Amino acid sequence: SMLTRIFLTGLLSILLSCKKENDTGSGGRTATELLTLKPWILSSHGVDDNRNDKIDDAEESIEDCQKDNSTHFYRDGTGLFDDHTVSCGTGIDKESFTWVFTHTETRIDFLYDSVKILRLTDRELVLCKELVVSNNAPVKFIVTYKH
Repeated sequence: SMLTRIFLTGLLSILLSCKKENDTGSGGRTATELLTLKPWILSSHGVDDNRNDKIDDAEESIEDCQKDNSTHFYRDGTGLFDDHTVSCGTGIDKESFTWVFTHTETRIDFLYDSVKILRLTDRELVLCKELVVSNNAPVKFIVTYKH
């Protein structure tokens, strides 16, 4: 599905809580304005093994072909994922999606999925997805986008 490609996980999930930082660098803009200002470029993703709400060097799993991937959120509740020039060979170049803020703009819900916003500023978007894997502690998957 589209979300599998965007958030790089195919596991069935149950969303739990991630800590949200106080927003800095919002410049008085609303969450919608910050999210939809311009395309977000994928800069980091991985599993937060030590659960410190960030991806450390040892936890980083981004590939070179993903570093030009962009995700654009539009004000009308649609969006576009773009694999860009350096393809990761998935066969997906561009894919559209729908989104909506929920939980007083602390989460983004997609058609079949939901992610927690850890940080949203004019420069950075950090999303957190907690996945429950059979009989293990929840795994926290963090994706970071930048402008």
